[in-house]
Amino acid sequence: MADLGTTTAPSRSDDEDPSDAGGRQVTRRRTLPGGRAVVGALLITVAVIGVFAAWLSATAAPTTSYVVVATDLTPGDTVAPGDLRLVAMDLPADQAARAFTSVDLDGAVALAALAPGDLLNRSMVRAADDVPGTSHFSFELPTAQAMGGSLASGDRVDILATDDGVTGFVATDVAVVTADRDGGATMVTVALDDPSLVLAVARAADEASVHLASTNPRASGDGLRRDDSFPTDASPGVADPADGTPANSASPDHAEVAPTDAASGTPSEGGS
Repeated sequence: MADLGTTTAPSRSDDEDPSDAGGRQVTRRRTLPGGRAVVGALLITVAVIGVFAAWLSATAAPTTSYVVVATDLTPGDTVAPGDLRLVAMDLPADQAARAFTSVDLDGAVALAALAPGDLLNRSMVRAADDVPGTSHFSFELPTAQAMGGSLASGDRVDILATDDGVTGFVATDVAVVTADRDGGATMVTVALDDPSLVLAVARAADEASVHLASTNPRASGDGLRRDDSFPTDASPGVADPADGTPANSASPDHAEVAPTDAASGTPSEGGS
């Protein structure tokens, strides 16, 4: 019998690549990032850009300058360009709308006490054209007759006088420059544009009982209103602000009204 013998297959080294033996090689396919990953990366990028933009905005210098007070001003003072200066600052939209960006206010008048560094806004001054007074006149009234202590700089008032039971208007729509309350009395300073009104108010303050009526209430209600049906003739000897004539003189513009007795409400002697 022939000896078939046996043969031993050559051993394979552990480091030998199976593909060298003719085996099939399997590899993993590379894929693109998923949709969630792309969206996440995009959101992170946007957030980073937003933070950077906010940092730039916060650290950037203001681009708008607003008017601030440079010297002490009292109510009634005419505001000159030298009393003001410009300061660059950022303001909320509502404050920026009320602030000034130019120191040239065309002779505006201060309505309140102002100190250096105060941001000037439109409620603190009145345009020169809105203040008809060229003369300032001061007189003292019991606080109860000066709007009960609520009178303030910038208010506009009618001045009424009562003498011998007759009440009438001495001056109307007068600008209040200052109103200083001291206990039960108030020192009122008003602006008057006519010398005859200065004389009329002075005489009324000296000889009659003077009251003030507000023409621009700052309260939210309707406030006080002038009653056109009320006799407009003032007390004897007090000038009518319209034409400077004695208030009890008849004129084409005002029908003559018989003065009434304050106590009884009946026509006094001499009334028609």
